[in-house]
Amino acid sequence: MQIALVTETAKIAGAEMNLIMIATRLRKRGHTVFAVLPRKGPLADRVHEANVSICTVPLPGFVSTSLLIGGRYKVPNLFGFIISIVAGCVWFFRLYRCFQRRRPDVVHTMSMWSHAIAGLAGQLAGASVVWHFQDVVGPYAGFGLYRWLVVQWSRRVPDCILCVSDVVADQFQGDPTAASKVQILENTVNTDLFRPCSTRSLGNGIAHPAKLTIGTAARLIPWKGQEVALRSARILKERNIPFHWFFAGDEALGSRSYRSFLEELVERWDLEENVTFLGWVPDMPRFYNQVDVLVHTPVEPEPMALALLEAMASGLPLVVSRGGGADHLIEKGGGILVPPRDPEAVANVLLELVRSPEDRLERGTLARNLTEQMSGLDGYVDQLVRIYRSLQTKKDLIS
Repeated sequence: MQIALVTETAKIAGAEMNLIMIATRLRKRGHTVFAVLPRKGPLADRVHEANVSICTVPLPGFVSTSLLIGGRYKVPNLFGFIISIVAGCVWFFRLYRCFQRRRPDVVHTMSMWSHAIAGLAGQLAGASVVWHFQDVVGPYAGFGLYRWLVVQWSRRVPDCILCVSDVVADQFQGDPTAASKVQILENTVNTDLFRPCSTRSLGNGIAHPAKLTIGTAARLIPWKGQEVALRSARILKERNIPFHWFFAGDEALGSRSYRSFLEELVERWDLEENVTFLGWVPDMPRFYNQVDVLVHTPVEPEPMALALLEAMASGLPLVVSRGGGADHLIEKGGGILVPPRDPEAVANVLLELVRSPEDRLERGTLARNLTEQMSGLDGYVDQLVRIYRSLQTKKDLIS
């Protein structure tokens, strides 16, 4: 079986880590797999290191379909949407030629624009199309137009919609045709790669031994809630709690002004000695092993952040905003859920964790134990292969 894994970005975040993992495991099982990428970059480097074939299909520059006002308030950018559609049409014809030449049995898309454009190109080229949906399109995004377009496209293009959580699947439930294609496939984590640090003990942070060392791992984009985290940091500083907070993550498309906004907050609240923005971090296992707790404070429902599972496998306690697709795992794994947009609640939980390192260690142990009980990478890929084969069987019967 030949599988094409497609994304429109050259950077690396959770969805792209999934792509690398899936491609690597499928190749080891003897399947022919290739990644379709728009250009060279960190993602292409990682895919190459995994000995996975790459088909580069150049993508004209997309423009963000939203604008940030004041560095954090998102409004629709319909002009950018139109430009991106034109760029997408060019990419569509290039992808179609690629699929005609390579003849994949399955086109597995990993990101929003690849769902729409590569999915259609794959369908017309005769492949089965799998959308790996890892986003929640807000009901009011683009005045409601964006979700409507996603649902309408989902009726016609994919043969299967893999959703990483119930929260993601919910956006398709209002349409019977789309809902009939949905299957839940929760993210998993490589527990051999992400492991607790052997030197982590009841003491404080490794990077700053005299302080609580806090980590946040997410792309810098307003809905990920780094502003909430900084407000919590401000409260900790006002209470004279010694800490250092590391933010791992690069800017997303259209969010460059958000980083500037966050840096202004750091300066305004005199947090320069307490907060560090690391940008993209290539060695995430090392990052998790240098912090005492991972905090994730999205202001919108989090689909199923891979970073949360990586941190749990690394033996970290979690403090996370309630309402996301991983809530059940976080609670089972000793994590603490807090109300969204509530920096005071986050600060209070962190204060309790400062006062009780034993509790911190116990919660981290629960988190690690839970990830070891999950199906693991082999079970995850087993499910994928079964889905691919069922789609191929259905296509063969129809033909």
